[in-house]
Amino acid sequence: MDWIRIDEPSEDNAAQYLDFTAEIKGPVIKGRQIQPYDLDGKGWFQVKIVLKPAFGNIGYSDNLECPDIKFLTKIWHPFVDADSNLMCIDALKEVWPLYFPEPAIFEKEKDKQPMLSVFRMIRGVMENVHESGNRESNVNSEATVGLADGGIAFDKKAHEITKRYAVEM
Repeated sequence: MDWIRIDEPSEDNAAQYLDFTAEIKGPVIKGRQIQPYDLDGKGWFQVKIVLKPAFGNIGYSDNLECPDIKFLTKIWHPFVDADSNLMCIDALKEVWPLYFPEPAIFEKEKDKQPMLSVFRMIRGVMENVHESGNRESNVNSEATVGLADGGIAFDKKAHEITKRYAVEM
């Protein structure tokens, strides 16, 4: 995938599969005059992901829990706290079933789909930012207010922050 970068954990350290850092390329959002997260394909966001033990190869669970997700790169988004850069767990719980409708298991050798789905979920939350303006689980009220005018004020602020903080790769 050309929108994810992650160091493969060593085979002898399964714990690395549960707590890792990845880079996710800022998506192009169709129909937006100002792109909030894309810098001509060069804007990357570092994300710290901590998966719950039931998620990984430590054991199987019918109830996969939402991971803890923190943007190490500052980002402007209604679901991401402006001070801590933590993604709101309530917001994640809303989108979690879209990416994990069935019980899933992550086995490092044969099935990386659940881990890939976590990346797709994060990117999906970024791509669908303009649909997150009316949710009660938004933790960045200023970003939410910026979405009220059709998202123009939001796009400008998000693009400014992306330009300042996103990593060019």
